[in-house]
Amino acid sequence: MNYDERGARVVLLSQLFASLADKLTEYSWKRQRVWQDRAAVFEFEHSPGCRIAFDVFLESEGIIRMHVVARDPLHGESMAHVLKDSGAEIREAKGKGARYEVILNLVLTSREEVGGVSSAVGRQIAKIRDLMAQWSGSPVQWNASNGVSVNYVDRAPRSGSSQLVVVFSSIRSKRYWLDFGGPHGESLRGVRGRVLLILDDVGREYCYNLRRRGEADVEAATLEFLRFYIEKYEVSTRDIVLCGMSKGGTAAICLGSRLPGVRVLASVPQMQLGTYLAQRGDGIFKHMYGVDPNVQTVAEADDFVPARLRELIARGDRAVVLTSEADSNCFDVLVDGIARWGGGDSLDLVVVSSSSVVDHTSTLRFVTPAFLGWLSLFCVAMPPVELGRLVPVRD
Repeated sequence: MNYDERGARVVLLSQLFASLADKLTEYSWKRQRVWQDRAAVFEFEHSPGCRIAFDVFLESEGIIRMHVVARDPLHGESMAHVLKDSGAEIREAKGKGARYEVILNLVLTSREEVGGVSSAVGRQIAKIRDLMAQWSGSPVQWNASNGVSVNYVDRAPRSGSSQLVVVFSSIRSKRYWLDFGGPHGESLRGVRGRVLLILDDVGREYCYNLRRRGEADVEAATLEFLRFYIEKYEVSTRDIVLCGMSKGGTAAICLGSRLPGVRVLASVPQMQLGTYLAQRGDGIFKHMYGVDPNVQTVAEADDFVPARLRELIARGDRAVVLTSEADSNCFDVLVDGIARWGGGDSLDLVVVSSSSVVDHTSTLRFVTPAFLGWLSLFCVAMPPVELGRLVPVRD
């Protein structure tokens, strides 16, 4: 390549960089630059220790190449799952870190083509960034004494908070997606306490961090890990809340019943677990219980969560459950249960009502701001103890 050809390529690369920078302004970047007249680089910090970069190269004959790079190679395997889910064709690339090329099939040879090329590249970057917003990064693995591995991601507390928030995830479209974007996500930014998110990834299906093939080995491993983690960071049980929405709320209730002294915050949990899973028609019920759903097995599974909640509140530990009449699996069971076995001062039932609340999913969306607000107050040692006695929310 002669001087004029190289100079023209550098000019085009600079124009491409400027156009991409303009199209990607909705995302925060730690660094944006043209690197050695070879690549337009857009780098962000996904979480502490996990830096991701998009390197866009303009090569000879105008060929555009894009590499997605995890600066720490340990994040490479997990990141590859995100790239595949974006629908892009990828292949491993040479270079520092864990590096994958996203096949673009684009050519840039003139200034007039910059806008179209940058739009195509920008859409691909945006799709991957959006998927990564709920990605855990590379989780930490902890092995229990029974051989079950517990994978987790966590975040240190802020402002001297002594609280620990343990989050169990809901059922997500992608197994690596974390509720609220994980411990470092935007939604949990206002939560000052230590945040621990435990992944539900033992086996081919979700198991609510409780059962697998009819055995309680996953629950035993999760409880062993929680006790280890609590002791490691010397957290008092009164400063611990187990929480989650939907599936995560169910797990919080069931595991919280085995950890005396903790609080539980459950957003629209499945209270009749057997009925809910049987209606789903996927493989979660069989994965958890080792059999297909039938009248007997569904009834036994339906009794499981209410029994755990009764144990928790009978012990005097506090539970807050957010729900609506539109989600009968949760609301009907709790209203009937409170009438029969009471809750005293231990169970706060917050019932919301709105024209936009018509089913399980819309209830979850409606109550999420209250859920996150509760966590924020808890982590400044101001638990809203009267929350369940407030007037029901109506629009």
